[in-house]
Amino acid sequence: VPAVEVIGNSDLLLSRGVFGEHYFQVVNTGNVDLAISPALSTDQEGGMLEGGTLYHDANANGRIDAGETIIEPGDTMVLGIDETAYFIYSFSVDPTAVQDDEALTTLDVNAVSMWSGASASVTGSGMGSVIVSDKALQLRKTVDQRRTDDGDELTYRLELRNNGETDAQPYSEIDGQPLLVDGLSRAGTLVRDVLPLNTVLLKVGETGRNVPLYHMAGAPLHSYVSTMPEDTSSVDAVAFLADGVYPVSRTDTIEFIVLVPAELGSVIVPNVAETYMLLDDGLYTVTSNEVVFRRDEVAAPVMKFVDPSSGATTANGALGSDVQIVLANGACNISTGLDTVQVEVRSTLTGDVETVDARETAPNSGLFQTAGLPVASMTAPVPADGVMASSEGDTLIATTFCGPTPVSTELMISPGVFVFNSITDAAVSGALVQVVDSLGQVVAEAKTNARGFAAPGDVPAGAYTFMVLPTDDYVFHSPRTAFSGFDRYVVTGSFGGRFNHPGGAIRMIDLPVDPYYGLPVTLDKTTDKQRVNSGEFVTYTLTAGNRMEQALTASEIIDRFPDRAIIVPGTVTLDGESWPDPVTDVDGDHVFQIGDIAPLATRELSYVLRFTPQ
Repeated sequence: VPAVEVIGNSDLLLSRGVFGEHYFQVVNTGNVDLAISPALSTDQEGGMLEGGTLYHDANANGRIDAGETIIEPGDTMVLGIDETAYFIYSFSVDPTAVQDDEALTTLDVNAVSMWSGASASVTGSGMGSVIVSDKALQLRKTVDQRRTDDGDELTYRLELRNNGETDAQPYSEIDGQPLLVDGLSRAGTLVRDVLPLNTVLLKVGETGRNVPLYHMAGAPLHSYVSTMPEDTSSVDAVAFLADGVYPVSRTDTIEFIVLVPAELGSVIVPNVAETYMLLDDGLYTVTSNEVVFRRDEVAAPVMKFVDPSSGATTANGALGSDVQIVLANGACNISTGLDTVQVEVRSTLTGDVETVDARETAPNSGLFQTAGLPVASMTAPVPADGVMASSEGDTLIATTFCGPTPVSTELMISPGVFVFNSITDAAVSGALVQVVDSLGQVVAEAKTNARGFAAPGDVPAGAYTFMVLPTDDYVFHSPRTAFSGFDRYVVTGSFGGRFNHPGGAIRMIDLPVDPYYGLPVTLDKTTDKQRVNSGEFVTYTLTAGNRMEQALTASEIIDRFPDRAIIVPGTVTLDGESWPDPVTDVDGDHVFQIGDIAPLATRELSYVLRFTPQ
């Protein structure tokens, strides 16, 4: 379905003769790529705006960079699924414009599907308004990015300028909230910038003649401190105060730097700042343009199981203990407060499913942690009872759903090895599994249970081989190396070869053993007569038995008939059904082709011989 949304709501108070900019976004909200044609509608500008030019802000950094494309009427560009295109409309206000005159500019978008040519439905509106005023503060915002080992450093630059014809007067409260710095009332012009989600304040750079301020999470809306704390994780906004009157033509450049931690994965970081201007009818909020940083190419979000007592990452758990999950995912960080996401934990063996809450460890951090989840052996799993029913050799899978794709991780419970029948994939119980070092010494051993599982335990790092001593019905090791359709993990060590172990638990290796058959194939022969005279007929019945757990294919029965006996044509049957007569080989033997014999099955061949006179 082709669909597009147009976003833009720019209300500016500007004085005569100054430059201004409107900012628009076009979002592909459908499920097909689009060809879009953006165009400005200037009919309601009334000639008040001059030199209007529409630019494609390709990197969404909020400024018109050298080489960025000018969009002319009729130009078309491709917009992929979920992509956003950013545009800047640059203009100047007619020096002869009259106070309170208003100019309206609209961004119209025509979009069609790249595949079918069908027109896209358009929602939203891109509207920019300019009102001529002798009181006019402008706030522009740009962003630059630098990749580091810790993540992406974003440098935000704000340009505050009094483009009006009168000085901007100070104020000591904003929307009924007193403006406080270190607990004391202050008056002036304030720029406030809420730190974007998934960022941490690193430092404040150039501030012009403004005092840098820091808002702490939980403090009243406009209560600030003037000293940046050593731990900035609790800073949720920065502000910059110009004390007293802000005179005509004053311009300040303000800069601060935040970090988008690498472990948060792919994120979209939008940011808008605001300042406040005192008009005749009260305080007016002036917002900056929005700038956007998008990170798509870094590693996926990280979720892992940890030891609740030490916090160390662990790949193994044990029955009768707790497990804990930590998550780093910017997509789960949806507010500047402490967010909570749900994590589903599922046992692959018992089928138990438990849902636990992962709570953000600090506001706007994107780092989450669950409480301990008990893991226990239970007769009958009870979903959602707060206890994970598990067993030895189990794998727990934790999954959370926030952002475009789910994030998962796994934990093995009391890991070990599985011994299985190489033919049927059935578990082999009662087998003794030994871990043998390079000197031939057994360093660990355990017997398999009904599931074929054995847990030899922790083994130091080194080179080892497996020895499996199964029951009399099996032999180790199997010459078979391919197990199509079996969900098995085999390595060199699965076949008696030497393997290198990094230390710790021997984990999740499958060991195939072959069934042992004392007499794999049987053949019984009976007749319906013990004595026969010349000219009489005798019915012979041969029963071929397959005592193995694998099929026999292209089977043959070779029979040498008695002297003076000839087969009666058409009397051959196989399992009661008519069957072709045998062929005679060069030695005079009769060869019956009986085809496949299923595992642990028999086939019955019957035919009639007639005995002729000497």
